[in-house]
Amino acid sequence: MKIEKMNGKTICSIENMNVSVDQNGFVVYGGGESYFEITPQTSVSGDTDSKNISFSTKDEDNSFVAMWKTSSDLWEEKLYKIEIKDNYLLYTVTVKGEGDIEYVDFFNNGVIYDASGYFCPQVSTHGKVNEYHNMDDSSSVGMSVFSPTVTAFAFDMEDNDVLMGVGIAPMPGEYNFDLFDYNFKGGKFTLGCDFKGYTKVKNEYTLPGILFVTGNDEYSVLKSYCDLMYKDFGCKRVKPNAPKWWYGPFFCGWGDQWIAAKDSKGVDWGDEAAGGTVVSYGAKDAANEFEYNKMTDALAEKNIDFSMIIIDDKWQKEYATLEVDTKKWPDLRGYIDKWHQKGKKVTLWYNLWDCEGLDEDECILADGKPIGLDPTSPKYIKRLEKAIYRLLSDDEGCFNADGFKLDFANTLPMVKGMKTYKEGIFGIELLKANIENIYRIAKTIKPDALITHTDVHPYFGEITDMIRLHDYYAQSNKGKSNIENRCLIARSAFGEDLMIDTDAPGGFRQRDAMQCVRYQPHFGVPVLYGVKLYSFFTDKDWEEVSKIYRDYSEKIDVDKN
Repeated sequence: MKIEKMNGKTICSIENMNVSVDQNGFVVYGGGESYFEITPQTSVSGDTDSKNISFSTKDEDNSFVAMWKTSSDLWEEKLYKIEIKDNYLLYTVTVKGEGDIEYVDFFNNGVIYDASGYFCPQVSTHGKVNEYHNMDDSSSVGMSVFSPTVTAFAFDMEDNDVLMGVGIAPMPGEYNFDLFDYNFKGGKFTLGCDFKGYTKVKNEYTLPGILFVTGNDEYSVLKSYCDLMYKDFGCKRVKPNAPKWWYGPFFCGWGDQWIAAKDSKGVDWGDEAAGGTVVSYGAKDAANEFEYNKMTDALAEKNIDFSMIIIDDKWQKEYATLEVDTKKWPDLRGYIDKWHQKGKKVTLWYNLWDCEGLDEDECILADGKPIGLDPTSPKYIKRLEKAIYRLLSDDEGCFNADGFKLDFANTLPMVKGMKTYKEGIFGIELLKANIENIYRIAKTIKPDALITHTDVHPYFGEITDMIRLHDYYAQSNKGKSNIENRCLIARSAFGEDLMIDTDAPGGFRQRDAMQCVRYQPHFGVPVLYGVKLYSFFTDKDWEEVSKIYRDYSEKIDVDKN
């Protein structure tokens, strides 16, 4: 780091970033040009700062620190601080007093910018690729298709090779929020985060910081942010020891469950495609042994091989009890054993938040009513331990399944005033607790159980076997670009060696779906969602699909033997 004093300002030069600091605030430069002019004030729970503010600086080992101290109508004292290190700038707010943290409007005076736009790593099911926004577009990162996604934005500037990343940087236990917001306000912007009162302050509290990093493109910016989350902000990456069968290809029955529902109810695709009410409900009825036998027979006719079957929504009698619906699956253990004898594995779809079948004291409550299962409830955890043991164990009376496809992460309850057994836990923290329970219990029972999910953030790095790219619907006909974009975001969070479930190949147009099939092996594990779902494939198409999957499997055989 190079530090210079000039005209009452301190100028710090670090990797691809310069920062100019004085009593009025700081300016962040990238590629030699001003990206952001920032005054340090932040509104915490809607407070208003005093006009009296003091300013000081100090040089520390390999860092420069600037501080602005004031008070507000809610807090006895507020300390704004920036710390500049070799490869990043961190801004923090510390409040003293007593109160609840509600909405935090970072830089509430507004950031003056010369940036031209920004990349938002929150992907959509409808195929918007390269999630670029104009500066006057507000957006959020958090709970959606990726739940959460990387909680940072990558800003660019026309004719400047350096991009600037800005993300929120909590420590473990501080993720009591669901979204990180970019808010455009009258020619400036602020950043925001709603803690909804779940974080309590009784003396002093430092809010999650705002981290500034740089990169050469949007994905390298996200990687810089994620690398620092591992290095300095308590996230951990534990790479699993992957058995060969994890590498696929996989087969999931959800697509042909749709078709079974459509055929049985006489529903036209139209608005009911992609999980509409009528089709989606009927599709759950089709999660039965009879339909799955028809699906795998159809795969055999097309000469499509796979290493694992995913039984999708809804094999359970009740979502949260995880009891097998014996009307649909009169002998699930026999079905699974049959596939094990053929060298195949069977995993089960899992609804992360539905509380169907639970007692009230196992649920999150709002206005006295259950709105989701409570992963902090000891009673629920005991139920979960017994249920997962019965599903995964090979003991007599158990089902010997091989893992779970975790879904609906983004449906976690996110309202103010919820009641959980463990107080003060909300948002991403609540989701982490839920998946951590499942992951810990499953690995204790069956160490090679595969747990896939869509939580693309370093905070989940210690409980991530494989990231599923999630649904893609074909209105945009950009299946390949969607797969690539999602993969690059996921690998920025977990590394180039991350295993990826590429999910269903496209949607309802032949060319787009075949493009997805062709490129799946380049990005991760190929996955097929049915045969009838792709009724528009010709015999020649199916021959190509078979060859792609066969070539992929042969390569895995060579690489893993």
